[in-house]
Amino acid sequence: MNAQAAGDRSSKKRILVVDDEPAVTELLLELLNGHGFEAHAINKPLKALERALELRPDLIILDFVMPQLLGPELSQLLKGHPTTRQIPVIFLSGMTDEDHRIIAAMSGGAAYLEKPVDHQELLGTIRAQLEKGS
Repeated sequence: MNAQAAGDRSSKKRILVVDDEPAVTELLLELLNGHGFEAHAINKPLKALERALELRPDLIILDFVMPQLLGPELSQLLKGHPTTRQIPVIFLSGMTDEDHRIIAAMSGGAAYLEKPVDHQELLGTIRAQLEKGS
């Protein structure tokens, strides 16, 4: 039983949340961990690539608008690095216009969801992206 439990823990999909708003990251961590994921967060976008290299997540949830480094800029950095280029990126944004969706897609985003995000839509999008990578 212990070996199986250890196996279950290691089989959890790892998700990195990058958002400068601690309240948003707290909410997402609670949601994701509560649905069987191993969720981690970072509130400093300039440190996100370094954290992704350490953590090696299966998926990244990325805020579009952050100080110092916009989500699309960070996505381009992630997609330009050999270790993180294959990790799907889901953008979360309060921006609802088509231009922001296009920018997100052009920077390597696999999906774009609007804030406040519907939890079921987010979980469905995460599962769909993880299945693509399997």
